[in-house]
Amino acid sequence: MQRHLFWLIAISSMTLTACGVGESGTAAATAAAAKAREAEQAQRQMQDIKSQLHSAEALQRDRDKALEAAGR
Repeated sequence: MQRHLFWLIAISSMTLTACGVGESGTAAATAAAAKAREAEQAQRQMQDIKSQLHSAEALQRDRDKALEAAGR
């Protein structure tokens, strides 16, 4: 009887531990996915800012050329 009780407790402990490991793995995967989305969003924002900067630089060059042409 004690042998059966031992195995019952051992199997129950392993099952509970496995559930905990599974939950930890799921939490880690969820956190990793969130970080990946944040990184992708940051990349998109950086590309948008670079695009805006290039547009502003092109506009400034056009203004400089217009001023130079008007001064001649």
